[in-house]
Amino acid sequence: SYGALERPADAAAAYGRAYELDPSDHGLAADYAEALVQAADGKVPPQAQELLARANQGDPSAPKPRFYLAIAKAQAGQPRDALAMLKSLQRDSPEGAPWLAAVQERIDAIAKESSIDPADIESQSVAPIAQPAGPSAEDVQAAQSMTPEQQQEMIRGMVEGLAKRLETNPND
Repeated sequence: SYGALERPADAAAAYGRAYELDPSDHGLAADYAEALVQAADGKVPPQAQELLARANQGDPSAPKPRFYLAIAKAQAGQPRDALAMLKSLQRDSPEGAPWLAAVQERIDAIAKESSIDPADIESQSVAPIAQPAGPSAEDVQAAQSMTPEQQQEMIRGMVEGLAKRLETNPND
């Protein structure tokens, strides 16, 4: 909520408290690091780098730590490494992933600032990223044109699928 209210310092403090309660949660570590970056006006402070490194080690396919670790490389004067990391993230991302536009913007900005052609930078697959769960933008758009009865049928199908998943894995 603090992030949505554009209160990044408060968001970082709240994430910090949550992280204290569960330091094993890699997603929470990445969210906390992101809040620290936002509170630092886009700079990746050392504490955020440590959190991102832990989150990345725990889940190498998570896009958020990879993105911010690349930004940290660029800020540390290592644009080639930053571009390689971003191109790797781009390569490992599923088509249409919501973060791809931000990755491309950052590639373009770093390339321009450092006068490096991104095409000259090799990228390797680190850890392929699964398609994000949930409906795509196209699915949402299609649902808006459905009749109310079709929408209810779609919702019933989603609920039934979730119920089956819960039966299979009660901890999910």
